Amino acid sequence: MISELKIKLQSKSDKEIEQLSKELNYYFGEEKQLIIEEVNRRNSLKTSEIKKEKKEKSIYNSKLELIIVLMLGFGFLAYNSTLSFLYGYTSKEIQVTDYGTYYNTLYQIIILTIIGVFLKYRGWKLSDFNLNFKFRMIFIAVLLFYITNFLINITFGISTILGSDVINSGNKPNLTINADWLSLTMIIVINSIYEELLLIGYLFKRLERLNPVLVIIFSMLVRLSFHTYQGWYSLISIPAIALVFGIYYINFKKLWPLIIAHGINNLLAFLSIHYQWQEKLQNIKDAL
Repeated sequence: MISELKIKLQSKSDKEIEQLSKELNYYFGEEKQLIIEEVNRRNSLKTSEIKKEKKEKSIYNSKLELIIVLMLGFGFLAYNSTLSFLYGYTSKEIQVTDYGTYYNTLYQIIILTIIGVFLKYRGWKLSDFNLNFKFRMIFIAVLLFYITNFLINITFGISTILGSDVINSGNKPNLTINADWLSLTMIIVINSIYEELLLIGYLFKRLERLNPVLVIIFSMLVRLSFHTYQGWYSLISIPAIALVFGIYYINFKKLWPLIIAHGINNLLAFLSIHYQWQEKLQNIKDAL
């Protein structure tokens, strides 16, 4: 009898069960208990379905958010850079000018502002990017800079020993500076914040549920995509940076050391060109 009543209740529509729940005072004993159980069962199912829908919607929105941020942040840059690489238009000579640095600085400030507003609307907070600063982070940044460049030099050394004609230091683009130090300082600061905030701070938080190795590789590929204008040299330098920065952030969750290390790298690159350090060092080696 109870089993038959239970089956009968399960066959009723939600509307009928809702009506029965309002008329519980007219039922007694086991019949009343079965109605209550059926009402609770259906409410539980509805709650589960709602949670599932919210989760699916959240996953979809997160993926859409990721695409929007990456396209805004690097889509245009990656398109031009990769196109140059594929068609062999990579730069052997790169001129750093006032116009170029001011333009790139303004472009990155505007894009970063748009992304910031979008992420705030999406519920992100500044604390999500792990931007707490301590002075010892400067020393950590210097250490990260040396580790990165050590890996790059080791790779170039192995390439030279193997006699590679495709990837070697000779393929490094020749930079000439025709810009003042105000514009250079601005691009060093803004570019370092721009890249690390998006490639590390945002990307590693958004993909934190994935395997860290996959996140580092994905971050490396995105970083590489808009540096390919440098030619084959970028295939050595960018993976080393992405690897060191990614491993550090996965373990310590501090963004400022990476921003500062990036800035140091760019600053020393500009100083080296301006004061011709590499040429002077080569002359000393030749004299010895």
